[in-house]
Amino acid sequence: MKITPLRRAGALVATLALAAGTLGATSTSASAGTTGVLTGTVLDTNGAPVARTFVTINSQIVPTDDNGTFAVTVPAGTYTVGVNDDCNVLKDFFVQNVIVAADVQQSITPRFTESEPNPDPSPQVCPRVLPRIIGTPQLDVPLTATSGVYAQAVSSITYQWFVGVSRVPGATGPTYVPTIADIGKAVYVELRVYSPEAAMYYTPAFPDGGAVRAGAFSFSATPTVSGLPIIGRTLSASPGALTPGAAVSYQWFRDGRAITGRTARTYRVAKADYKKRITATVTYSRPGYTTVVGQAGPSYRAKRKGKVSARTSVRKRTVTIKVAVSPRASKRSKGKIIVLENGRTLKRASVRAGTSSVKVTGLKRGRHRLTIVFDGSKNLGTTAKTVRVRG
Repeated sequence: MKITPLRRAGALVATLALAAGTLGATSTSASAGTTGVLTGTVLDTNGAPVARTFVTINSQIVPTDDNGTFAVTVPAGTYTVGVNDDCNVLKDFFVQNVIVAADVQQSITPRFTESEPNPDPSPQVCPRVLPRIIGTPQLDVPLTATSGVYAQAVSSITYQWFVGVSRVPGATGPTYVPTIADIGKAVYVELRVYSPEAAMYYTPAFPDGGAVRAGAFSFSATPTVSGLPIIGRTLSASPGALTPGAAVSYQWFRDGRAITGRTARTYRVAKADYKKRITATVTYSRPGYTTVVGQAGPSYRAKRKGKVSARTSVRKRTVTIKVAVSPRASKRSKGKIIVLENGRTLKRASVRAGTSSVKVTGLKRGRHRLTIVFDGSKNLGTTAKTVRVRG
């Protein structure tokens, strides 16, 4: 008589119950409320962990996981433990008496000791670890189907990917990359496992996460705005770096409100921008991808251009910069001096009564182009100096 999977499971439970009774399992001697934990890993005849087996603990049946391990909480007492192969490949039971103490984890390693094949093997290929799909169902993100682990020797495995209810022509490998046409649809793979020892096994595998989602950009550098927000000067937006590439558009803002017609990558600061915060949004778009909007802007509000002069002197690897801000000694000449090189801040100092002396140390030999920025309460000015540092 051919045993169906349902009948085989019922026969297994009956066999295990009979085995437990035949082996004379003892009753527990625990008092109410005192329990221990019994854990372990089931091994095959070669000592390797084997999944899809059942552990019998007296009359209780506990399945193992994909790694062949199990854990169960039981009342403290003495138990007879046995194992049985759900795939009907490994033949004999492991039998061991185990004492479980209260509030203690007891570990055992049940093992199939009989190398002789089961006289009533499974009629079809039996999976010990089911195939699954690794990856997120998303545009351009690879999905990979695992082959699974089987009780019998496997001669070949075939794959066929489906989107919705339609098979994908040519998608017959373990990996599939969703396309733009797949967005919003379910994707899965069918596996057929062949063995010279048993009938073919067929199973579908589905990814976690549901239907295929739109693509997502990966940013390695975020958008920035370079330049100083001084009336008459030009600011420049940089889109940063992202994968995959995208169409980029720009919009400039004054205190959070879009400036009509200012959609170029650069923006010339106008008189209307005085004391306003100028920012830019960078919009990234690509078919099949979620549109992303990034924002960047200078750290200063737009200011009038002040007048800054600087004299430099170099001794060894130290540059001394004497700065003068006009009009001298006025309230507008109080603020901060910032010395930068290639956008990197080297030094900060205070300006009082229109003058300041700044020392920059640790410069390497060679030419350095330094930018001196005056950030006052009402104006912002810059000047640039090229200095040569000798060893």
